[in-house]
Amino acid sequence: MSEQKIKRKRDKNDVSSSISKVTSISKENYEEIRRMDIEIFNLAETLKVIIEAEKINQSLQIQDEEDRHSIALWGLNKTYRSEHSPETKTELNESPEKNLNSSFGNQPSFLNSSREFPNPTSK
Repeated sequence: MSEQKIKRKRDKNDVSSSISKVTSISKENYEEIRRMDIEIFNLAETLKVIIEAEKINQSLQIQDEEDRHSIALWGLNKTYRSEHSPETKTELNESPEKNLNSSFGNQPSFLNSSREFPNPTSK
């Protein structure tokens, strides 16, 4: 009987030791899972920021492209209007002094200066 008591004590100690090891391992696993959970959360937040930055970048690129297109159309529309407008046709065929006179607010002192202005319509 004494041998059985000793054997049971050993078994009990072995089981207690095994339970302690399993408890320790489970605590370590819990801590590691908690750290991983925090890291996953941080990665998710980082991805959200990256996606938001890419959305902003894409929006800005689209807006830049639209602006370039608008500016190009504005230039084309301005050129088209200037070529097909009767007022502009007469203004282009007039002398440079008349054009300068209209653009500088009828300042005769500027027009009467000794400086010669080239004719923009002649090459």
